[in-house]
Amino acid sequence: RIAIEKQIPTLIQSKISEQNSKAGKAAHANSPEYAEKQKIRKEVEQQFKDSSYPFHKRGYTAKFVNEMVARYPKIKSQKTIEKWVAEFKKKK
Repeated sequence: RIAIEKQIPTLIQSKISEQNSKAGKAAHANSPEYAEKQKIRKEVEQQFKDSSYPFHKRGYTAKFVNEMVARYPKIKSQKTIEKWVAEFKKKK
């Protein structure tokens, strides 16, 4: 019984944290910045599909990422586009 009583505050805190997380994700999904980033992601994915670069060869992925960073300065992190390209390559 004592062990259960000690777990109750942890369980309550866990539930509150889960609710806050859901609320934060919902607010983030409705933000204009998120919508714009998703639009850019779709454009980058389309350009990746249309690209004639041989991505299986060394160096071409970096070249493509650098072009996208230059084309879309609103994406502040090059790492973001690198992650996207890695996901696109897995889909292919």
